[in-house]
Amino acid sequence: MSPLSWKVSIATTDEVIVVIFFDRVTRVLFGCSADEFFHFCRLHPFAAEKAAEVLEGEMCRLTLSKPKSSNAQHLRAASVVPLRTGFRPVIDTLKQMICQLLAISCRFLVASNEKCLRNDLFNKPQRLVGIR
Repeated sequence: MSPLSWKVSIATTDEVIVVIFFDRVTRVLFGCSADEFFHFCRLHPFAAEKAAEVLEGEMCRLTLSKPKSSNAQHLRAASVVPLRTGFRPVIDTLKQMICQLLAISCRFLVASNEKCLRNDLFNKPQRLVGIR
């Protein structure tokens, strides 16, 4: 099985270049392997787009290497170091966003159900059912 990789556009002071990230570098930025993030994106379809938003503008120190294969077109990232002190891996940020969305959804559902229950209790005649 070949390793999964990510093709990433990196902006330097002069140009925008395409760099290939393999698992070693992906783990630093994403907090998981490229394969694990791929499966996470299958479960959460918005995750790839949100990951791009999270990483946009992030300052990193990259060490680039030339590809070993003569056919390869793009540089490889040998190492990456985020420069922001409060940097959190992308997967952690996405999981936090999902938890917040679920909490909002749950609060909405609970509020809706409570409203329905109140309406049912006070607006409709109650029928008691006995157990035999």
